[in-house]
Amino acid sequence: MNHRAHRVAGVCTGTIAATYVYQETFGTVSSWNVDSFVTLGIVLAGSILGSLLPDIDHPNSRIGRKLPVVSRVVNKVFGHRGFTHTLLAQLLLVLSLFMLSGVVPRGITGYYLPFAFGLIVGYASHLLLDMLTVSGIPLLYPFITRPIRLARFKTGRDDLIVSLLMVGLTGSYLFLYL
Repeated sequence: MNHRAHRVAGVCTGTIAATYVYQETFGTVSSWNVDSFVTLGIVLAGSILGSLLPDIDHPNSRIGRKLPVVSRVVNKVFGHRGFTHTLLAQLLLVLSLFMLSGVVPRGITGYYLPFAFGLIVGYASHLLLDMLTVSGIPLLYPFITRPIRLARFKTGRDDLIVSLLMVGLTGSYLFLYL
Protein backbone atom coordinates (compact mmCIF):
# COMPACT_ATOMS: atom_id res chain seq x y z
CA MET A 1 0.00 0.00 0.00
CA ASN A 2 1.12 3.57 -0.49
CA HIS A 3 1.52 6.18 2.24
CA ARG A 4 -1.99 7.58 1.67
CA ALA A 5 -3.65 4.21 2.27
CA HIS A 6 -1.49 3.67 5.35
CA ARG A 7 -2.44 7.11 6.73
CA VAL A 8 -6.14 6.45 6.14
CA ALA A 9 -5.80 3.10 7.90
CA GLY A 10 -3.89 4.78 10.74
CA VAL A 11 -6.66 7.33 11.23
CA CYS A 12 -9.34 4.65 11.04
CA THR A 13 -7.71 2.21 13.45
CA GLY A 14 -6.72 5.07 15.76
CA THR A 15 -10.31 6.30 15.82
CA ILE A 16 -11.73 2.85 16.54
CA ALA A 17 -9.12 2.05 19.18
CA ALA A 18 -9.40 5.43 20.90
CA THR A 19 -13.19 5.41 21.05
CA TYR A 20 -13.08 1.87 22.43
CA VAL A 21 -10.28 2.31 24.97
CA TYR A 22 -11.30 5.79 26.11
CA GLN A 23 -15.02 4.96 26.14
CA GLU A 24 -15.43 5.86 29.79
CA THR A 25 -13.43 9.05 29.38
CA PHE A 26 -15.26 10.13 26.26
CA GLY A 27 -18.74 9.03 27.30
CA THR A 28 -21.34 9.72 24.63
CA VAL A 29 -20.40 11.95 21.72
CA SER A 30 -22.80 14.63 22.97
CA SER A 31 -20.89 14.81 26.27
CA TRP A 32 -17.42 15.25 24.73
CA ASN A 33 -15.39 18.18 25.99
CA VAL A 34 -12.13 19.77 24.91
CA ASP A 35 -10.09 17.12 26.72
CA SER A 36 -11.85 14.36 24.76
CA PHE A 37 -10.96 15.99 21.44
CA VAL A 38 -7.37 16.65 22.54
CA THR A 39 -6.93 13.03 23.61
CA LEU A 40 -8.43 11.77 20.36
CA GLY A 41 -6.19 14.14 18.39
CA ILE A 42 -3.09 12.89 20.21
CA VAL A 43 -4.03 9.26 19.57
CA LEU A 44 -4.62 10.05 15.90
CA ALA A 45 -1.29 11.87 15.57
CA GLY A 46 0.43 8.80 17.02
CA SER A 47 -1.53 6.40 14.83
CA ILE A 48 -0.68 8.35 11.66
CA LEU A 49 3.02 8.34 12.51
CA GLY A 50 2.83 4.67 13.55
CA SER A 51 1.11 3.76 10.29
CA LEU A 52 4.08 5.11 8.34
CA LEU A 53 6.85 3.93 10.68
CA PRO A 54 7.42 0.38 9.34
CA ASP A 55 8.37 1.85 5.95
CA ILE A 56 11.43 3.49 7.51
CA ASP A 57 13.13 0.54 5.80
CA HIS A 58 12.44 2.06 2.36
CA PRO A 59 14.48 5.20 1.51
CA ASN A 60 11.84 6.43 -0.98
CA SER A 61 8.95 6.07 1.46
CA ARG A 62 7.31 9.15 2.96
CA ILE A 63 9.05 8.65 6.32
CA GLY A 64 12.26 7.43 4.65
CA ARG A 65 12.60 10.75 2.83
CA LYS A 66 12.16 12.63 6.14
CA LEU A 67 14.86 10.54 7.85
CA PRO A 68 17.16 9.54 4.96
CA VAL A 69 20.20 8.48 7.00
CA VAL A 70 18.17 6.24 9.32
CA SER A 71 16.21 4.85 6.38
CA ARG A 72 19.29 3.94 4.37
CA VAL A 73 20.89 2.18 7.36
CA VAL A 74 17.72 0.22 8.18
CA ASN A 75 17.28 -0.69 4.50
CA LYS A 76 20.88 -1.86 4.18
CA VAL A 77 20.62 -4.02 7.31
CA PHE A 78 17.10 -5.44 6.87
CA GLY A 79 15.88 -4.62 3.34
CA HIS A 80 12.35 -3.47 2.50
CA ARG A 81 9.52 -5.36 4.16
CA GLY A 82 12.03 -7.10 6.36
CA PHE A 83 12.39 -6.84 10.12
CA THR A 84 10.35 -3.64 10.48
CA HIS A 85 7.36 -5.54 9.09
CA THR A 86 7.30 -8.23 11.80
CA LEU A 87 5.53 -8.87 15.08
CA LEU A 88 8.94 -8.86 16.74
CA ALA A 89 9.48 -5.25 15.61
CA GLN A 90 5.99 -4.37 16.89
CA LEU A 91 6.82 -6.00 20.22
CA LEU A 92 10.11 -4.07 20.45
CA LEU A 93 8.22 -0.84 19.76
CA VAL A 94 5.75 -1.62 22.55
CA LEU A 95 8.59 -2.51 24.92
CA SER A 96 10.53 0.65 24.07
CA LEU A 97 7.48 2.86 24.56
CA PHE A 98 6.75 1.14 27.87
CA MET A 99 10.32 1.67 29.07
CA LEU A 100 10.20 5.32 27.98
CA SER A 101 7.00 5.83 29.96
CA GLY A 102 9.06 5.45 33.13
CA VAL A 103 11.22 8.48 32.32
CA VAL A 104 8.55 10.76 30.88
CA PRO A 105 7.95 13.73 33.19
CA ARG A 106 4.61 13.58 35.04
CA GLY A 107 3.40 16.77 33.40
CA ILE A 108 3.33 15.24 29.93
CA THR A 109 2.28 11.67 30.79
CA GLY A 110 -1.29 12.55 29.85
CA TYR A 111 -0.04 13.35 26.35
CA TYR A 112 2.61 10.64 26.06
CA LEU A 113 0.37 7.68 26.82
CA PRO A 114 -2.30 8.42 24.17
CA PHE A 115 0.46 9.20 21.64
CA ALA A 116 2.28 5.93 22.42
CA PHE A 117 -1.03 4.05 22.20
CA GLY A 118 -1.61 5.63 18.78
CA LEU A 119 1.89 4.65 17.60
CA ILE A 120 1.25 1.02 18.54
CA VAL A 121 -2.17 0.91 16.87
CA GLY A 122 -0.91 2.68 13.75
CA TYR A 123 2.06 0.32 13.45
CA ALA A 124 -0.30 -2.65 13.68
CA SER A 125 -2.54 -1.15 10.98
CA HIS A 126 0.47 -0.89 8.67
CA LEU A 127 1.30 -4.55 9.18
CA LEU A 128 -2.32 -5.53 8.54
CA LEU A 129 -2.51 -3.53 5.31
CA ASP A 130 0.76 -4.96 4.02
CA MET A 131 -0.52 -8.47 4.75
CA LEU A 132 -3.38 -7.70 2.36
CA THR A 133 -0.97 -7.20 -0.56
CA VAL A 134 0.30 -9.73 -3.09
CA SER A 135 3.80 -9.60 -1.55
CA GLY A 136 2.67 -10.07 2.05
CA ILE A 137 5.09 -9.62 4.94
CA PRO A 138 7.34 -11.92 7.02
CA LEU A 139 5.13 -11.35 10.07
CA LEU A 140 6.58 -14.20 12.15
CA TYR A 141 10.25 -13.64 11.25
CA PRO A 142 12.72 -14.97 12.50
CA PHE A 143 10.67 -18.08 13.31
CA ILE A 144 8.95 -18.34 9.93
CA THR A 145 10.43 -16.40 7.02
CA ARG A 146 7.67 -17.11 4.50
CA PRO A 147 5.57 -14.00 3.82
CA ILE A 148 2.04 -14.04 5.18
CA ARG A 149 -0.69 -12.63 2.96
CA LEU A 150 -4.38 -12.43 3.70
CA ALA A 151 -5.48 -11.12 0.30
CA ARG A 152 -3.98 -10.17 -3.05
CA PHE A 153 -4.45 -6.41 -3.33
CA LYS A 154 -1.86 -4.63 -5.45
CA THR A 155 -0.06 -1.56 -4.17
CA GLY A 156 -0.95 1.47 -6.26
CA ARG A 157 -3.86 -0.17 -8.04
CA ASP A 158 -6.03 -1.14 -5.04
CA ASP A 159 -5.10 1.53 -2.50
CA LEU A 160 -8.37 3.41 -2.97
CA ILE A 161 -10.44 0.25 -2.51
CA VAL A 162 -8.60 -0.63 0.71
CA SER A 163 -8.94 2.96 1.98
CA LEU A 164 -12.68 2.95 1.29
CA LEU A 165 -13.05 -0.39 3.05
CA MET A 166 -11.24 1.01 6.10
CA VAL A 167 -13.40 4.13 6.16
CA GLY A 168 -16.53 2.00 5.76
CA LEU A 169 -15.52 -0.31 8.60
CA THR A 170 -14.74 2.66 10.83
CA GLY A 171 -18.03 4.35 10.02
CA SER A 172 -19.92 1.13 10.71
CA TYR A 173 -18.14 0.69 14.03
CA LEU A 174 -18.86 4.26 15.10
CA PHE A 175 -22.49 4.02 14.00
CA LEU A 176 -23.07 0.75 15.87
CA TYR A 177 -21.15 1.43 19.08
CA LEU A 178 -21.33 5.17 19.76
